[in-house]
Amino acid sequence: MGDSVFKLEAIIDALGCNIDEFPIIKAPYKDLCFLKSLKAYENMSESIWKAALQKFSQHLWYLTDEIAVLALFDDDEDEETKLKMVANLHRENVSTHDKIYIPSKEELCGSLYEKSINDFMSVKSQSLFSRLKIDDSFLNESPFSWANNASFLDAKKTVSMLRAVNDTAECERKYDAGLSWFNNG
Repeated sequence: MGDSVFKLEAIIDALGCNIDEFPIIKAPYKDLCFLKSLKAYENMSESIWKAALQKFSQHLWYLTDEIAVLALFDDDEDEETKLKMVANLHRENVSTHDKIYIPSKEELCGSLYEKSINDFMSVKSQSLFSRLKIDDSFLNESPFSWANNASFLDAKKTVSMLRAVNDTAECERKYDAGLSWFNNG
């Protein structure tokens, strides 16, 4: 019974909605929050915690610098965080992760828990805009004014229509094809 409660509580807390209705722009931040929420269960049931952590670590593709940029469009992210994200878009890629991010055991048990969503941003994050032919001129404005910025609103509309891929193999295949998995069908 305790195992089921753990799984249910962790999933409900992290997602807050039905996975079939889960907006892709919320995925990077929610994945990071879910990972951090697992830490709270470490002392309750170590075997379940390790199993959940190991399984979830294979699904962190939304934490690559190229895809984490979707969090810019998440209404749950505050403007101060978005300012940090935009600032990090000028930072060189410090990550050695070119594809799906599968952190080491050391990262899962340490530094990854201390990261914020803006830590996953780099110069490489901007490539999503060019791949999707998105006008990124809104990045030159303050996030406090994005709600009235036509470039931002068009970009948000574009990324909001993307659907998330929930299958690891499917995601890897489509990611290798150049992010073509970002589509509606």
